Amino acid sequence: MVDQNKLFEDLKIWILQLPGVTQATHRFGGTEFQVEGLEWLKDRVVGDSAAKKQVAVEQLSTVAKDLGTSLPKLGVAWCLKNEYVSTVILGASKVEQLQENLGALDVVEKLTPDVLKRIDKISQPVAE
Repeated sequence: MVDQNKLFEDLKIWILQLPGVTQATHRFGGTEFQVEGLEWLKDRVVGDSAAKKQVAVEQLSTVAKDLGTSLPKLGVAWCLKNEYVSTVILGASKVEQLQENLGALDVVEKLTPDVLKRIDKISQPVAE
């Protein structure tokens, strides 16, 4: 069984900011990480764990597409459905982002036990 708390912590930024993942991987592969104290960030963005996260995000994108939704909505819906999450805080800075996030309410009912098992299976390598 996946440690849900660790999984959420590890994936939340990657899921909700998918468009930035590839850009960050290319952008931060160079000198930006030569600054002392940013080694931990380099490992998260371009290290082995980052590669696992990118694979998981790509697979989760497929799950979202299969459900007829977006990856951000899937991420928020998963948080709403997760029994280990007591509060979901949305970090929208634009009305459009808030509307997108609130659309997750329509996705929650699509997260059947089979879909949740699929998400769990995709997330397992990231949580290890």
